[in-house]
Formats: sequence, C-alpha cells, structure tokens
Amino acid sequence: MVSLGIDIGSYSIKVVEIESTNRGFKLNRFLKIPLSIDPNKDKEIEILDALRNLSQEYDPSNTKYILGIATSQLTVRKLLFPFKERHKILKSIPFELEDEIPLAQEDIIFSAKVIAYLGPQTEVLALACPKKIIENRIQLSEDCNFPLDIISVNNLALANLFTSWSEAPPSNEISENSDIVQPAEILLNLGHQVSNLVVLRKGLVVEIRDFDWGGIDLAKALTNLKSIHITEAIREIEKSDLLIINPDVATQDEIKSSDALKSEIDKLTNQLKLTLLELKSLYNLNFVKGTITGGLSQLVNLNAYLTQKTEIPFKKIDVLSTLQEVTGNISTAEGPIAGTAIGLAIEGLKKPKSPAINLRVDEYKKESQTFKLYLNKWSHTLSLAAATFIFFLVYGMVRESFTLSMSDKAEEALRDHGEQILEIKRTKVSVKKINEYINQQKKIQKDIKMTENLQFINSALDILTLVSQKTPSKKIINLNIKNFQLENEALKLEGEVKDPNTLSILEKSLESIAIGKKVKKSPASIKAQPGWVAFAFDMKIQRREEN
Repeated sequence: MVSLGIDIGSYSIKVVEIESTNRGFKLNRFLKIPLSIDPNKDKEIEILDALRNLSQEYDPSNTKYILGIATSQLTVRKLLFPFKERHKILKSIPFELEDEIPLAQEDIIFSAKVIAYLGPQTEVLALACPKKIIENRIQLSEDCNFPLDIISVNNLALANLFTSWSEAPPSNEISENSDIVQPAEILLNLGHQVSNLVVLRKGLVVEIRDFDWGGIDLAKALTNLKSIHITEAIREIEKSDLLIINPDVATQDEIKSSDALKSEIDKLTNQLKLTLLELKSLYNLNFVKGTITGGLSQLVNLNAYLTQKTEIPFKKIDVLSTLQEVTGNISTAEGPIAGTAIGLAIEGLKKPKSPAINLRVDEYKKESQTFKLYLNKWSHTLSLAAATFIFFLVYGMVRESFTLSMSDKAEEALRDHGEQILEIKRTKVSVKKINEYINQQKKIQKDIKMTENLQFINSALDILTLVSQKTPSKKIINLNIKNFQLENEALKLEGEVKDPNTLSILEKSLESIAIGKKVKKSPASIKAQPGWVAFAFDMKIQRREEN
C-alpha cells in the first residue's frame, strides 16, 4: 500500500508517493506539476487535467489518496478536556466552539488533534471546517477519477516532518509548570496567497496561525515599482536575487527593488512578532529557532532577513535530512516545496494510536473500496443469484396459492362425499363428523379382522385333546392329569404317574407338540396319592392353525 500526498498550490501541484517500511517510510517519487501563473487562465481546468492524468498511473485498490486544506479555511482552537476518550472529545467540541463559529453546527465538520495527555486531562487542537470545503475536495476527487481517502490540514500535515508522528501522544502525570520558560521552534510556511505559522514545543504542535500575506504581495510591489505585468513580477521573484542584505555591492535599481520587497516582508514580520509575543506570554515560550518552507522560501536571503528582523535564527527546511530512505527523484532545492506533500502522504501511514487528521467523516466518510471491487467482480453472479431468488420466491407464492386452492376443492369434495355417506344435509357435514365416521368404520374393520383371526386359533379343549393324543396309552404309563393351565401359548401340565421311570417317556411325547421341542420340568404344586409321583411340565404350544 502506497500513500499519495497531493498539495495543490497556487502555481503548482506537488505530489509525493511514500511507502511504509520497518524504519518508517521511504519516498518513492516526487512530482511537481506546474500551473499557469497567468491570472486570466482557468486553473481549475488545469488542476482537473493534471490530477486525471495522475490517477491513471496508480491502482486505487493499492493507493491511499490524501488532499489537504489550508488553515485559513477552517477554525482552530486549543482546548483542554477533563477526559481522554476520543469519542467524548469529538462530541464535546461542537459545544465548546459554538460561540466562535459563525455557521450552524449542522454545516460544520468537527475533528481534533490530540497534543498530549495531562493526567486525566487531554490537550487538543479542535478543528471546525465548513462542509462546503469538504464537498469541494470530494467533488474534485470524483471529477479526477480517484478515491479520496483522507482530507487533512496542510500545516498540521507539514508538522509531521518535525514530530514523532508514529508514536501515541505523550502522557504526563500532571500539567507542566507554566512558570518554567520552555524552548520552542516555529515553522513558517510561505505561500503565494497565505502564509502559515506552526509552533512546536518538545516536538509537539502547540498552535497554528495563518497570515494574510504571501508571494503575491511581493509581486504586486514589483509591479507597482517597475510597471510590469504580474506574471513577469512572479517569474522575477522566483529566479532573481532581489532581496539584498549588503547594499554596498548592489546597483541603485537593485536597491530599490530590494527595498520594495523588504517593505512588504516587514508587514509579515510585524504580524509575526506580534503573534510570537502573544504566544510567548500565553505559553511561556522561548523561540530558539525557525524553519521556512513553501515556494517563497526559495527567495535568496529571505531566511537571513527574517533572522535579522525577528532575532530568531531562520533556515530553509532540509527535507532530505528528515527522510530515512529516498528512492525517488527529489533534490535539496525541491525539499522546501515538497514538505507539505510529504506531510500529507504521512497522514496515510498513521495508525489508530496516533490517528490521521481526517475531515472526511460522518456523511462524507469514504465507502469501502474493497466492497466496490468485490461488487464489480461478482456483479454478474450476484445478479443471477438475485434473479434465482426472485424466481423461487414467486414460485413459492404461486405454489402456496395453488395448494390453498386445491385444499379448498378437496374440502368441498369431502363435504359432498360426506353428505352421501352420512345421509345428512351438506350444511351439517363437518370435518369432525367425517372423522368420527372414519374412526367408527376403522373400528368395525378391526373387529372383523380380529374375529377372522379367532377362527384359526385352537381352543384349550383342542390343546387338551392334542395332549391326550400324544401321551402313551395306559398300557405303557399310568397317568393322571390334575392341572391344565393354558394362557396364550404357555401351557402348564401337572399330574402324577405310578412309575417314576415313565416320566421320561411322558416328557419325550410332549416334546413332539411343544414349540422348539422344549419341555421344562418345574416343581409340582399338587400332592400325589400314596404310591404315585407328582410332576409338572412347562412348554409353549402352537395355537394358530396353518391355512
């Protein structure tokens, strides 16, 4: 996944492509797309064409696109909240800024950058941006055919080059002692229309301010002095050594041009000194150094002149020294104008512990590109599945209707048939009466079947006759049967014999009629007469005759 930071300036578009690494990130590419400096040309068309061509070079599924907005387009306030939860902070910001915003809250997008945790408290920079600005950025991305992931703030993004952006905000048990003077540094971004100030203390953003001053003011000063076109004045500022520190080695015309520029720069330094004096007394700061960035920072001797006027040592930003790995084509001279684009690209690499400043939230939140790609890939299959589902849904409804119709017809036919069988009026035929009639007929059929089965069952007398036929004659054995018990197939015989030796003959004869030829001796419950021996046999007898 690569992160693409896009900084749209007044006279150029700066694009930086970075990629996350184990050490931080590496810069793969820096691209500067120049825009016309002619005020009569439509820059919006130029921007659209440039970004459309750029979007064709990247795969949207593997690229994060980040655009920024200027500080002058939103409201920034430093606030302190008595809790640490981010969702509570975001909910509280609209109420804290209610009196400082001229627009209705429903027309504002709110966000926050956590500076530090002070015990149970949270120090934040609260942001409020009109929804119209967000909508313009989103519309721009849609017109240029690239999915916009993050809308950040240019100056806060630029501060990523000077802060530990990958680390969570620091935590202190108690708030810092306001009586101790703390060293601070300033970051001055000089643009063509507006200049911005970022104040850093211990690597943390303390304040951001903007000044209604830029390179256009210098160009206008040269235009009035030399009576040249504004476009020529802009080119002259970009390419000439107009700002002179030592007038002894310059011509009179060069001195006049330099004085004209200094007069305009003094307007900035006066605003800057007043702002720094306010921040110094507010936060008890000691400004020890300053860094200038932006297109105007290329003006020769500007850093020396700012140092002279503010008594704060200024230098141009050295972007290459802040980068750990560079594989793209970026020079030291291009570093100052690439700073904001690099900072925006870093926003795309941030993790939840130190989240990116993203004003694309709420109703403007970006849709999942994964879902879109999945939908594009499987749209045909999903369409077939939906059509199949609708077909079976309609089929189920038709089938249910058909089943209900058949059920009604069956009930009508049943009532007509019941009228004929029960010989009652059709209006009195009911399902209950029909079921009663059916149950009665089933009972009759069951009784008939049982009666038919009984015709083939031998009676107890038949079994007794069978036993009598199978036992030996009196010539062989003297036998008296005194107890004959028959229950279903179980037969119990008890009696007495004259000769005990004949019991085996009797048992053998009974085996011929017993099921499985199994005859079991059991204790006799009768008492034999003197000279006789009692016996008892248990067996099973086949009761049903074979057809």
